[in-house]
This record gives sequence, structure tokens and C-alpha cells, in this order.
Amino acid sequence: MPTGIDVSLQASEWGQAKRVGMGKVREILEKNGSIKAFDPFDGKRDDLRISVSELPANAREYATRWFKVSLWDFRVGHIISFIMAAIFLLLAAVWLYPSAVEGQAVIGEIAKIFTESVGSWMMTVFLLGAFAATFSTMFNYFDGWPRIVGACCRNLFKPTARMQGIAKDELSDEQRRAWYSEYNIYRATMMFSLVASVAVIAGLPKPVWLV
Repeated sequence: MPTGIDVSLQASEWGQAKRVGMGKVREILEKNGSIKAFDPFDGKRDDLRISVSELPANAREYATRWFKVSLWDFRVGHIISFIMAAIFLLLAAVWLYPSAVEGQAVIGEIAKIFTESVGSWMMTVFLLGAFAATFSTMFNYFDGWPRIVGACCRNLFKPTARMQGIAKDELSDEQRRAWYSEYNIYRATMMFSLVASVAVIAGLPKPVWLV
């Protein structure tokens, strides 16, 4: 689905962590010495380039299929998102705009769109869908945002770069102990996000003011 650059960065870190796509191909090529390992502290843009003709046949096939799937996902996601956005805009113009309802009552007004057109049982479906959307968004950000902070520190500070990685099964004792390791920066940022979120919700009468 279309998204902002912040989520795109998170998706890049997730892909790298799962070792899929071109991130997987590059890691293998760097390990076997086919290409130079990229150094963020002393690297050039040309160091990131890989000649397709120099890739092994299986790597070319893997990359080709991966790009095909990604393009289909990109196109279909944009089409579906456009249709859904158009539906929501039409509903807002026809249903919500003429209504005088404000504040928290708006959520009930939105629910009426489904309950009055389909049936009262749709209220349960609507609430479950709203919870799933909210929970999944927060879940993604609570993991994705700390990953981005850890990645930034990894690319900015050499001590953190020497202790990169957040996968528990690949951590050394030193990585677990050092406060500046990518793993501990990831954990600290996640804890900060939790505490800050609770403080904002509890301390501000209208958290929406921060938006």
C-alpha cells in the first residue's frame, strides 16, 4: 500500500532483518568476495552498485522474480488504495459533512454508515476492524521506529557499527552488555516510545494537538 518515507525505511530494515530480496543477494555476494562490502564511514555511491551481468544465474533469477512480485504489489496496492480513498471521501462528503456531530461522537457516526445500511451486527465487525487497524499500526511503529533509530546510530557511530544486529540468536555477550550496541539502542528506544506515549495520553487533554 502507498505509505510515507518513514514506513519505507522501516520496511527496508525489516527486509534486511529477514534476509530477503536484494539485501539477501548482496549479503551473500559480500561474504564470498564477489563484491566489496559497503563501509558507511568510508564508502562511495559507486560501491553500492552491482552489475547484473556479473551476478550468478540463480541470483539473477531470484532478483528478477523478486522485482516482479514487488511491482505487482506496488501496482495493485495503489489501485486498491485509490478505490478505498475515493469511497471514504464520498462517504465523508455525503454522510459526515452534513452532520453536526463533533469530537468522539464522530466514531459512532461513522459506525452508523454500516449499521444502518447493513445491520446492527455490523457494529461488532466495525469495532473489531477499528481495533485491528489501530493495534497493527501501533505494533508496527513500536518495532519499526526503534529499528530506524538503531540503524541511524549504526551508520553514524563506529562503536555501534562494530556491534550491529538485534537478532537475539546472533548476539554476543558484549553486544548485550554495551549500552551503545544496536540491540540496546533498539530496546531503549522502544521503552522510550512506550513511556512517552503513555505520558502524552495521560497528560494531555487532547493528544491530537501534537499532530
